[in-house]
Amino acid sequence: MASNEVWGIDIGKSSIKALKMKKVKNQLEIIGIEIVEFEQAGSETDEGNREEQIRQALTEFQARSKIKKEKVYVSIPGQATFNRLITIPPVEAKRISEIVSYEAQQQIPFPINEVIWDYQVIGEVGKAAEEREVMLFAVRKEIINNFLDNITNAGLKVDGIQIAPLAIYNFIRYEQADMSACVAIDIGAENTDLVVIDHDKLWLRALPSAGDDITKALQKRFNVPYQEAEKLKIKSGKTKQSKKIFEVMKPVLKDLVGEIHRSVGYYKSMSKDIKFEKMIFMGNATKLSGFEKFFSQNLQYEIGVLDKLSNIRVSPKINVNLFQTNIATFAVSMGLALQGLGMATNDIKLLPPEMLKGRDKERQKPFLIAAVAMMSFFPIYPYITYSNINAEIDDHNNQIGPTANSIKEKEQKLGEVSNYEAFKKEVRGYSSIGETRGVWIKYFNNVNAKYLAANKVIDETRQNKIWLLGHSVKKDGEGNVLQASLKTSFLGLKEGNIKDPVEDLAYLDKYLILPLRYSEDGENKLFDLKMDYAKTLEEGKFSEELKNEFANNQQNLAMESIDISGQGDRWRIVDKQNKLYYVVVKGGENLSVYYALYEEVKISDTEGNEYKTDLFNKEDEFGEPKVYFRASINMKVRIN
Repeated sequence: MASNEVWGIDIGKSSIKALKMKKVKNQLEIIGIEIVEFEQAGSETDEGNREEQIRQALTEFQARSKIKKEKVYVSIPGQATFNRLITIPPVEAKRISEIVSYEAQQQIPFPINEVIWDYQVIGEVGKAAEEREVMLFAVRKEIINNFLDNITNAGLKVDGIQIAPLAIYNFIRYEQADMSACVAIDIGAENTDLVVIDHDKLWLRALPSAGDDITKALQKRFNVPYQEAEKLKIKSGKTKQSKKIFEVMKPVLKDLVGEIHRSVGYYKSMSKDIKFEKMIFMGNATKLSGFEKFFSQNLQYEIGVLDKLSNIRVSPKINVNLFQTNIATFAVSMGLALQGLGMATNDIKLLPPEMLKGRDKERQKPFLIAAVAMMSFFPIYPYITYSNINAEIDDHNNQIGPTANSIKEKEQKLGEVSNYEAFKKEVRGYSSIGETRGVWIKYFNNVNAKYLAANKVIDETRQNKIWLLGHSVKKDGEGNVLQASLKTSFLGLKEGNIKDPVEDLAYLDKYLILPLRYSEDGENKLFDLKMDYAKTLEEGKFSEELKNEFANNQQNLAMESIDISGQGDRWRIVDKQNKLYYVVVKGGENLSVYYALYEEVKISDTEGNEYKTDLFNKEDEFGEPKVYFRASINMKVRIN
């Protein structure tokens, strides 16, 4: 049975802040807190010992908390991750995962096999829409693995890894459910996380100014060691020198104000109608003397500091004073616990796939044990029954004699040969595996490469994307010939009347269809022609000599149905009668002849109107100024 209690663990630069929460019906309650401090690194030399300090702190936390069945959710810093908001075309909910997988390979700036990634759909998944917005999140595997080493060495089992700013987002969305738009700012030691909360949307940025910059400013001004400067910062509000200390901090705080203004201004430029109700600050820096007054005057927004809870209850059995004193530092931990209890808006889990499978097996173990126990019991009854029946049969056989034994032998032989046909069919199936496996691999590799290359070029030229919604492929007759169908989606943006979408969005032809028609490599090349034939092709003629050249290379074309198009260094030869398609390319001292694809493009808009065209017919017109189109491209692929 799943635990109804969750630990949210926030691992910082100088402390571990952990919080245990449970759910009773719809009420959440904090039933445990732990703060384990360790010496903060003040230089690169000290930084080398940080991993060991974290391991020791986690071991101490485990010794204090004695975690058994509770779930454990931990956070990683926001600056260690990649995130991006993307749009995907209008597809059914069950296709979203497939489409996002294609996009992830395009958007994530690392090889996909070197990252752990997840995504969150913005808004309701079940509703149909013109397009959907999706948040992509990714982190390098080595970062996750190093992070998990520290945790597992302390004897902890992790159920989820969340990005710290997303944990803050989940906390604000739950605790301030009535607030539609706000900015959450968590000032940490190494960086400041800025989280824009815009209804279901979010936008993250790691600001460079942070608590360490304040400490270093004090260290430099008063010429004291790093640790002493850190204590001076924390106790600045309780000393007579508070005003003098604050003046030293002020330049760093002004830099932070500037970064906040720039970040919020940038988001407003992207979302014109946004109106922020409040800025909520959290982190140890909020304890600084004059903090709230300074930011209210310099940001011109309503400023709030996390100092109380509205929707989460605090158990009187915990150290309430310790929690209230440090409440501004527990936002990440509370967001993690909310996710573990299934109450979070964003539920990404950046766990390695092998760990997710392991967790599934752990959850299934009690059911498997019960199933095995049942299976071990039920055979007892059939065994006893069988033994009794068998004894009776033996008795009858002894009475019947040789006749019964003869029948028994024949029945045994009949049973041995009765499944022969099924066995023969199965063997035939196995023997056919792999007959044409090279063809399929080559086709899919080719389509994948062309599609990815097309989207890369389109991204660089700031044009719209071509969305690949799916494709199917089947054998067409004998040999290495495939009948393929690609389904794509694209958007018409031209103002006024939109002509045929292939004309309006010429990049579909230029970047996807044309590269797929043929592949200019030695393996797919049919044969070479002398350069002398270039003039014949330029004139659009298919001479008897050219026909003979094709025939000599086992390509028999019908003279009366030949169509030649193209110019410069590339021509297309179509035998309409035999439906044979070739591309001739000028290269070096020869002309190279390749197989081309036979394509038929079917295009429909979002209203369901269908239009049929080949890629050279541009006569259809559409009346909408902005239309999503789907294209079904049928091709015959011949692979040697």
